[in-house]
Amino acid sequence: MGQLGVVSGTAIDNVFVRRLQDHGIDGELQTALDCFPAQGVVADIVNKFGAVRRTGSTPYRSLPALTHGSKGRSIDAIVLASFIEVKLAKMGTTASSESISSPRSSSRRPPRCVVRFSPASITS
Repeated sequence: MGQLGVVSGTAIDNVFVRRLQDHGIDGELQTALDCFPAQGVVADIVNKFGAVRRTGSTPYRSLPALTHGSKGRSIDAIVLASFIEVKLAKMGTTASSESISSPRSSSRRPPRCVVRFSPASITS
């Protein structure tokens, strides 16, 4: 505990949806997905990209390209993918998309899914 880490955000949304298409959802990923506060977004992204495995040379289903006016699923995917990468890193897993070898605790505690959000806490 107490280490500083870096999670790369370069194309993290595409890396995430490709991982879903290639590997599906394992136990650690499911735990992280369960912690995301907007379960409708999780269901939408998982149903679209994780329901069917990609085989052989089948092309990946991809997200729409980002633009300055992007909204909807593209933005949701970025937020979800970023959340998941950080959550997996905090859990100490090696399942993150670009994991670097790090010590894993032999006595792992279940992740805390405490989300504190209040619209009043956001300032413009």
